[in-house]
Amino acid sequence: MATAQKVLEKQINMESMIASRLNDFEMRMKALGSTDKKSDLSALASDFAGFKDMVLSVLRLLQEQVASLACQVDEIDCQSRRNALVFTGVKEQDDEVPAATISGIIVTKMGFAEFDQSMIHHCIRIGAKNPKRPRPILVRLVSISAKASVWGRKKQLKSSGMVVSEFLTKSRQDNYARARRHFGMNACWSMNGAVFVKLPDNTRVQIVSAALTR
Repeated sequence: MATAQKVLEKQINMESMIASRLNDFEMRMKALGSTDKKSDLSALASDFAGFKDMVLSVLRLLQEQVASLACQVDEIDCQSRRNALVFTGVKEQDDEVPAATISGIIVTKMGFAEFDQSMIHHCIRIGAKNPKRPRPILVRLVSISAKASVWGRKKQLKSSGMVVSEFLTKSRQDNYARARRHFGMNACWSMNGAVFVKLPDNTRVQIVSAALTR
């Protein structure tokens, strides 16, 4: 099943294609003009202009509706990830038990002495194996509070080669990556699935999309 994002992309492509074909037809129609058919062509041109405006108006409306749907789906997806974190840079072994590995890191490296493996709901390596670097580990905690407690200790992993990050949706991860390239790593962060940026004037804004902020 196509994702809402892919539907939106197809919608944009379709709008571009139809607009191009309409413009081409308009040019050809003008080229056929002659003195004895001028009246008929004038009426046709008027009808065509009305049809063109109607088609483009419908396409714009559909695009807005699909974009709205994509935002709703993204929000639902984000909510389902609220208790999840991703650990990168964790050495990978053939006989490992990811939950035990992560639990040990949280207790010994992050200083969360009260943490217990039972607080992990699900834990698994994600992505295809790569001999050059270990795969990230997706960790779903049993509660949002447990996730918040681990997330609050993320700075304890500094200089360890390991990094913990939120499990962002694809669109939010893309926005985060673009923001970091533009504003720098230290000026961007995420919190509860939302992406934030600190601007040069120290204003803090939330990145909603590639073009919009809050």
